[in-house]
Amino acid sequence: VLAVEYELRPFENILPLVICMVLLTFMAGFRGPDVGKDYEGYQYVFDTIYDMVGQKDIFVPILEPGFTAIVLVFRTLFDTNYGLTIMLFFALTSVVLKTISFKELSFNPYMVLLFYYSHFFFLHEMTQIRIGFASAIFFIALIYYLRGNKRLFIILILGATFFHYSALIYLVVLFF
Repeated sequence: VLAVEYELRPFENILPLVICMVLLTFMAGFRGPDVGKDYEGYQYVFDTIYDMVGQKDIFVPILEPGFTAIVLVFRTLFDTNYGLTIMLFFALTSVVLKTISFKELSFNPYMVLLFYYSHFFFLHEMTQIRIGFASAIFFIALIYYLRGNKRLFIILILGATFFHYSALIYLVVLFF
């Protein structure tokens, strides 16, 4: 309804966009462990992160350094419910960054939010939280790329690789 209303009569009030953003954040952050197939794997990582980081003779670059750092920070700050707070952090940051980029990059942010919700939200924010966060950074980087700031674009993409190694592929944008 908001997408159609905005298409017919664009409005400046961003409160509906903020409400949509908050609802999506709560949906992704408070989801149950049976919603996405990756949830149990993430919870296992959250529970055993100290064991994984503490092994000095084994280096397996499976866990990206940014993801590991965030998990370690939240495990230090919260003795209980750290899994929930980590999921809320990734949901909040991913949804907020994507919503900001949708507002900046589109003619109708509500239409983009609708398309995002219908597929990518369920794939990234509900299941694959690391690539969801990396793609959120990419969308913010895209704003700077389109404004001609390629240096900041590259820095942000390299920052996104700290959360998912596949984010390096986003550098392909420079060839277009």
